[in-house]
Amino acid sequence: MQLTLRRALCFLLVSALPFGAHASDPFGLLGTGPGELDDNVATTPVQAATFCATCHGSDENFGPKTASDHLPFDTWAGTMMANSARDPLFLAALTVANQDVPGIGTFCLRCHTPAAFVRGHAAPDGSGLLDGVDKEGVSCDVCHRAADDKALDPGAPYIGNGQLVWETQNIKRGPYSDSQSPLHGTVQSSYTGSSELCGACHEVSNPTRNIVSELGQDLGVPFPLDTTYSEWKNSSFSGGGKGCIDCHLSRHDKDEPVCRLSGQPARPKPRTHVFAGGNLWGLDAVMAADPPYASAHAESFARVKAATQKLLEQSVTVEITSLAATATAGGVVNLEARVTNKAGHKFPTGYADSRRAFVTVSWTTSSPGGPETVVVGDYDTTTGDIQASPPTRVYEAIHAQRKTDGTLVHDRLALHNFIERDTRIPPEGFVATLATKPLGSINYSNGQGGYNHWDDASLSVPVPSSLSGFNKLVVRVRYQSVTKSHVSALVSANTTDQRGTKLAQVYEATSEGPPITVAEASALVEVQNIVDAGADGSDGSSPDAGPTADAGPKPKPPADDGGCGCRAARDGGSSYAALGVWLGLALGLRRRRRGKTAKEHVFSERTGVRLPPARPRFSGRVSLSPSGEPS
Repeated sequence: MQLTLRRALCFLLVSALPFGAHASDPFGLLGTGPGELDDNVATTPVQAATFCATCHGSDENFGPKTASDHLPFDTWAGTMMANSARDPLFLAALTVANQDVPGIGTFCLRCHTPAAFVRGHAAPDGSGLLDGVDKEGVSCDVCHRAADDKALDPGAPYIGNGQLVWETQNIKRGPYSDSQSPLHGTVQSSYTGSSELCGACHEVSNPTRNIVSELGQDLGVPFPLDTTYSEWKNSSFSGGGKGCIDCHLSRHDKDEPVCRLSGQPARPKPRTHVFAGGNLWGLDAVMAADPPYASAHAESFARVKAATQKLLEQSVTVEITSLAATATAGGVVNLEARVTNKAGHKFPTGYADSRRAFVTVSWTTSSPGGPETVVVGDYDTTTGDIQASPPTRVYEAIHAQRKTDGTLVHDRLALHNFIERDTRIPPEGFVATLATKPLGSINYSNGQGGYNHWDDASLSVPVPSSLSGFNKLVVRVRYQSVTKSHVSALVSANTTDQRGTKLAQVYEATSEGPPITVAEASALVEVQNIVDAGADGSDGSSPDAGPTADAGPKPKPPADDGGCGCRAARDGGSSYAALGVWLGLALGLRRRRRGKTAKEHVFSERTGVRLPPARPRFSGRVSLSPSGEPS
């Protein structure tokens, strides 16, 4: 009776508020507000995940060698969900955001530690009030007490900006109808495993900034910070019945109970709580920032890292679609490759200011273990830059603050209002909005008003002059969940605490977040070295040797040891005229020195870290009309 009366009163209160406003939220957002759980005797406070581990974790859930491979706590503890409030990159960005827009940090903490928000602990800078429960990030209660119950809130569920509606009582929601517990009530709820629940925090827009055009026109749409949910919602994956958990929460390979108490039924291949995502470097960063926690949950971290790598490799493919079977050393060969997005959202997605993927092309010997030379898309480990010439494909979103004089400021998340470019690959069946429309040099149009979920890349590939015979050309898609330029910008911008210094230390301790390979294809190419034919165009034989004998058939290519298996038809050999052309090209080309750059570094006396210069930005500009079309 008391619960029914309270819910009725809540309904009347919410109905009396203007749409889009919350009585206790400075940004006018909805959902359960600060103090509405812990400060009310009729409600149940948020419980710690470590308490849930009593039943849903292994016997010694803090031991590094006892974690199970299926129990919820054990598989969750090493995820970015569990560590979203410990992430050193987030904490450094939080400080900079609060410097730029005082008070915005409370908004950020709605998603990075929802428990802290509803408990009234979400101080803007995320310091002081956060306790052990708050630092558990997206913990058990966050998802299992999240509700779409209209009796709790007539507008539930809400999409975006952490507007979660919490179950007020000690009731946990989940997928099973027969769950029982001596410690809490249970309710079966499809919302717990829905993409809409994920969309509460994986769809974020700045409540203080709208998108502006290149001319500074306010387009009336809140600036997007993370559009993963809407990317999925406006793709064929949504209509095809494939949701977030189908990729990010894999099922266990056999039936297991999800509670370790005796007498609990084995659930049919239950979903683990690994929460594989795209932030592979973030896992290393958390471990480096908090070694005791990393040691206590070493098995969980290892499991999550392996699942994350596997998921990234399943998210994209590359295939060679056109490549000549022969090439001339010192020349250039034209390559066409298709990079296909297999994910249910853009590739890459999520934290736009830091994540990117790019294509590299290299030459190596046809036999395994030979030396390899990257000639397109080489990554400079010193500067963090991608080789600019010859050009390659880079899949990224670049956001900026457009000032009134037209200048752009990057890597200041809370101030951004301008989408400089977005070359990330759309998902299949994508329908764009103003906030998610592809922008930039890569054309994804399918010619019918929609978008392809692949990129057909045409690349000019230099052929090193040292090559001859059969060599393997290797095309890779490389991925980074953090860029050196973004880390450097956060370190430099931090002036009010030590989080920038901590981030710099963690970044160095984790090998500075190098790119990883997520897709690969290869093909054999016969490289003809013009030196072997003689500088005068002859076959290279001695003039005193008399007529040359028939050398017999051309050598056969060695057996390939892997790759995509692509093969191009041979063109039947080269004429002397063609060799002359290639000779001219060879003499006109200079081999690029790998890893060299004329860019200077800036040494930060405050942090003792050598910082690279700001990354080069797209020189073109795309104006947006209110309809979302480039103008």
